[in-house]
Amino acid sequence: LTIVATLMYNQHVLVKGLQIVEMFNSVSVIATDKTGTLTQNKMTVTHVLWDINVPDTDHVLTKEATVEGTLRRLSTIVIDTIRRISSGTINTIKRLSSGDRSSKSERLLEPTPDVELPLEISEMKIRPFQDLLLGAVLCNNAEKQLAAETELEDDLSKMKSKLKLVGDAVDTALYNLCADKCFIDVEKVRQLNPRLKVLPFNSTNKFLITANRLETTGTNRFNGERTVLITLKGAPDIVISKCTTYKTSNKEILPLTPEIRQILIDRQEKLGKHGYRVIAMCHQKLLLKTYDEMMLVHKEHETEQEDMNGFPTGGYCFIGLFSLLDPPRPEVPDAVSKARQAHIRVAMVTGDHSTTAQAIAK
Repeated sequence: LTIVATLMYNQHVLVKGLQIVEMFNSVSVIATDKTGTLTQNKMTVTHVLWDINVPDTDHVLTKEATVEGTLRRLSTIVIDTIRRISSGTINTIKRLSSGDRSSKSERLLEPTPDVELPLEISEMKIRPFQDLLLGAVLCNNAEKQLAAETELEDDLSKMKSKLKLVGDAVDTALYNLCADKCFIDVEKVRQLNPRLKVLPFNSTNKFLITANRLETTGTNRFNGERTVLITLKGAPDIVISKCTTYKTSNKEILPLTPEIRQILIDRQEKLGKHGYRVIAMCHQKLLLKTYDEMMLVHKEHETEQEDMNGFPTGGYCFIGLFSLLDPPRPEVPDAVSKARQAHIRVAMVTGDHSTTAQAIAK
């Protein structure tokens, strides 16, 4: 048993008890986790979708698809925007993101009569895309942390370089989209829009919901009063069921009819069939005093029935979808084949949508 255990250790299999090795002789079913076991645990955002009047996604469903490539196909405004962003303008975006608003960095390029370039979240002209990015920043538990073994230093720049992104696979993928692809200063946006409350994701609810007090700008006030943004992200079927409206590319908020719901579900199914994990997002804005009253009522009359921790159970506005890809490990097919040759059934355990799980399993 010791020899067998040693051989398994050399193949990166940790055996905690020698008797377990003997039990392997009677194994008939292997139930394995998906993320990080069958996949590489390197989840990235591949598509950002909003509105319903966008081209069909079939022609962009490739593993090599990038966020920029996808955005080119979604909107004529984004086509002009992405084509204009070059290596020279990226530095300007970074300066704006860090707070430098000198006259030289007011605009990346001279805007055309119909198109202005998005510089940061508050200046993007495609409202649903702006809302999706803001939601990806605020409704997100990923954060930069120092590794446990890191020693404190006086040089802040060196300390920042040692920060590591910590969080679940979806949150880190959305964080990287905002920080690396869209050059958003995530920490600054979070400071300007402080979190008031959160209902963490769990396998039962299948969503994460947060409340943030929005920064004091003209667009974030109703009749001069402070507002609270409630953002919900999670499984598309759950998110869509809580929405009554959706937002279009030209900022219109329209009723979410059964026909529109079916279009969104079909879009999710198409992405899922290609192995993409799909995350939907919706939001709701409330006056700060209305939010406070709602939380006070919840505190006084807490109930276990569909407990949303005081958050609204419906009336949300659907803003869009993110699709994410976590590639399978290259050695998995051979390992599964060998297990089957040994008459062992392999089952994948995952909380993903059935369509996505089936595509990955195949």
